[in-house]
Amino acid sequence: MFVFYIGLFIISIAGILYLGLKISENIQHNTLKAFFWILYIASVLTIGNIVATGVFYNVLRFKRGLPGEQGRIGDNGDMGYSGMCDTTCDSKVCSLGIMDELNKYYSNLIIKTLGRTAILNDKPIIRNGEITERISGICKSNGYKQVSKIKTKKMVNGYIVDIYQNWIKLLVESDPSDDKKIIRDYLETEGYDEKPTGLKGDPFKEIEQYDVYYWGTDRIFHPRVIEYCSDPEEYKALTLRPPPDLNILRTNLYNKIYSVKKLGKLPFSAFRVGPYNHKGLVYYSLGDIITTVFDQTSTGKFIEKYGVPPEESDRTTFMNSINTEGPAFPTLLIAGPDKFLIPPQDWTMVWRNGSGKVKNPVTIWKPKDFYDSGLKKWFRACGFLVVPNLLNFNPRQQYGYNTPERQPIRLVAEELLENISNCPLNQVWDSKKVKGVGSLSIWRCNDVNYAANINTSIAVKGFVKPYGFKLYQIKNTATITDEMKPLEFKNDLVDENKLGVGFHGSPHRSEKYSVFTWLEMPLEVQVTNVGNADKIYIKHSGMNIVNSYLIRKQQEGQKELNNYFEVERNATLVTINNKLNNNNPNLMWEIVCVDKNGNIESNCKSKYYLIKSTKFNKYLKSEYDKTALGPVTYIIKDLPEKTKPNYNAIINEFIWFNPLSATGNNLVTARK
Repeated sequence: MFVFYIGLFIISIAGILYLGLKISENIQHNTLKAFFWILYIASVLTIGNIVATGVFYNVLRFKRGLPGEQGRIGDNGDMGYSGMCDTTCDSKVCSLGIMDELNKYYSNLIIKTLGRTAILNDKPIIRNGEITERISGICKSNGYKQVSKIKTKKMVNGYIVDIYQNWIKLLVESDPSDDKKIIRDYLETEGYDEKPTGLKGDPFKEIEQYDVYYWGTDRIFHPRVIEYCSDPEEYKALTLRPPPDLNILRTNLYNKIYSVKKLGKLPFSAFRVGPYNHKGLVYYSLGDIITTVFDQTSTGKFIEKYGVPPEESDRTTFMNSINTEGPAFPTLLIAGPDKFLIPPQDWTMVWRNGSGKVKNPVTIWKPKDFYDSGLKKWFRACGFLVVPNLLNFNPRQQYGYNTPERQPIRLVAEELLENISNCPLNQVWDSKKVKGVGSLSIWRCNDVNYAANINTSIAVKGFVKPYGFKLYQIKNTATITDEMKPLEFKNDLVDENKLGVGFHGSPHRSEKYSVFTWLEMPLEVQVTNVGNADKIYIKHSGMNIVNSYLIRKQQEGQKELNNYFEVERNATLVTINNKLNNNNPNLMWEIVCVDKNGNIESNCKSKYYLIKSTKFNKYLKSEYDKTALGPVTYIIKDLPEKTKPNYNAIINEFIWFNPLSATGNNLVTARK
């Protein structure tokens, strides 16, 4: 090989020399010929160098040299932020743990059924996507989160494992083949999602009756019990959940827009949140925040979903020791489709702090309300914009007239807004000592809900408290989905001679399939007051929360149960409300499991309950007048101290007894 390369090299040199002589044979001048050979040799060497570099790289790129000596240990870097395990971390631990238990059980079951030789070449592991994805969905579901508040996650995981282990055993036993090939192919093949044929009976009907099977699917915590509709459009409308009108974030992560030590009598600072891109949605502000603190900073920063149940808020907090721009109180960011949210189309200038050359220029702009003739509805402005310049061009022109979506705030459809113009106002700042264009005063609404969430400043021409000024806040219903809405139940009163009513399929199913049976909690039942034998009817609210109940009572002269217990605003008296409003927290109740003496228990085996108002955190008490002849009065109160005289008689009026099981064989079907 070496001789071959030597020969090839000599031939190449000869060829290069021959080519150079051939090219230069017509050059007569000696100086020019010398220059030619210099350039020719340089060109040949350059081409040779390029070829040699390519060959050298090709030879060495896959080779590894000997490791060198270890270098010195570097300096420690800056300490990072503390890590946070979010909901995905929790759900992964759940699904991996459950699948690990199921695989152990399945492997032992195959060995027991076929012998150890059956798994020598192929270890039995469940790879079926239908099962693995469903387990993952269960662990991520709201049903799992809710049940985990009542039982520990270890117990909930064990409950799910027991259900699926029993079902896997049923699957294996239903395979008539000697080597269980039908079921093994189904369980152990990734992507094999069709139900296998050739089994004895239909083992899939067993798993499909459990509440747990539907966690994480389009159905809510316990599925609607409905008759199947043959009309595809109607069936689709019944089974699919529409998205909420708006997605809202609540945060105090502000950016400073403008700040001066003194503007008029006081400092003047403006802050804004967003636009903020979160999980594929862009969230926009309703308006800027104005304060009278120069370069204001604060700690305790956070961001969370707004308008959802607390357990779904996905709140993220930041290190309390770090000061960042803006005040501590929060405001809202909103995202939604064009039919509910649009950028401002035009603006009105409210005030500016001068004209011409001004130090620290600032202009306050108000977006104009806009009527969309196509959608036939109004879009309203909920705030103002602070712009640190004196340009005559309005913000739409400044951000690009043909690209209005670049503007940082949005108008909201009037149907999603609540008019709170009667809100009490406090003045924050005024321009009395500023030689500006016009006069300006800044106000803030003192409404509790507004102050705790929205906080956009109100900029008004003049110094007098504004009258006829329209102020809006987002309605609670803007973030409500079907998942949060109560279900429709029959109004039949439960007969105490029958078992309690529980969720079931159609046809009737055994109570073992209901998660309420495992939790030992009632779904629908009539309960009796221990102190005075008064009877009320409790039923699950249908909200996507396990411990959430409505209370109803049979009224004299009425056959139907169409009333609900509601706590009045004074947080004491309970009245009868004939209208179910799924956004009214005063209608929602929780049960607390106790023994017959009122001592709190971890389960409801004894079937004695305290009933607590979800909003006011006080307990329902049934009181007759002293003669026991008048009507019963319902109030909510704190539980009495055990040292109080007549404690037993008093506590008995708080305790309710359910002599029936949560579910049973004699069940009432809730029909569409």
